[in-house]
Amino acid sequence: MTAAARGEVTAAQIAAKFGPHWLMERAQPGEGGCIEWLGAVPAGGPQCHFAGRTWYVRRLLWAATRGRLPARASYVVAVCDNPACVAPAHLHQQTRSSAMRGNKPTADTRRRVAQARRKHSRLTPEDVAAIRASAEPGCVLDARYGLSSGHASQIRRGKIWADFGNPLSGLGSLTRQGREDDAGDLSPRALALARGEPRYRPLRPCPQGHQSARYASSGDCVECMRQQPAGVGGARWLFDWEGRA
Repeated sequence: MTAAARGEVTAAQIAAKFGPHWLMERAQPGEGGCIEWLGAVPAGGPQCHFAGRTWYVRRLLWAATRGRLPARASYVVAVCDNPACVAPAHLHQQTRSSAMRGNKPTADTRRRVAQARRKHSRLTPEDVAAIRASAEPGCVLDARYGLSSGHASQIRRGKIWADFGNPLSGLGSLTRQGREDDAGDLSPRALALARGEPRYRPLRPCPQGHQSARYASSGDCVECMRQQPAGVGGARWLFDWEGRA
């Protein structure tokens, strides 16, 4: 049984209502490509009323621009960490289990957690700098500083004591083979997500042969979304907004 047959709101209904004029009346362009919501912004993100109940605006815009409803057991968040941002290009779908495990904490959260842990560390920032600059084997450095086996090597790779002022810090540990869309070792998409950039340039064309940029949040081809017919996801209006912002 389809969603329409069950009396539920469909992605087509959302796309028909939540177009560019609706958004431009309720949001304004911000810095870094953000579109900032002018209405209610509680802890969970911007909200509005639709079909007799309260919705998160990001979930509605995800459905309107991508042609499908986000999974029930998921959150739609902004990769830019702006609590009021509803820019479709900044939206990223995250499972609830992943969010609860803290697999994708923001850079500010990682920094605060690391600072709290370092207060009780036997190492000083000067020790860490010396370990990174040393050409000696990791086992020698472990013995010298009284560290467990492999600890010095993890510091060198940025897995621990990461430099949060460097957007590339720690990305060397994300070694994964497979599709380019995966957050592989220094892949364009991984770098874009680490820097908070909404788009990236892929190494290979999309299945349709386009060499255009892709959205970092979903891996979708920008040109494919541009060519999508109006009413099928309603993605075309996104580019109308980007032309005005």
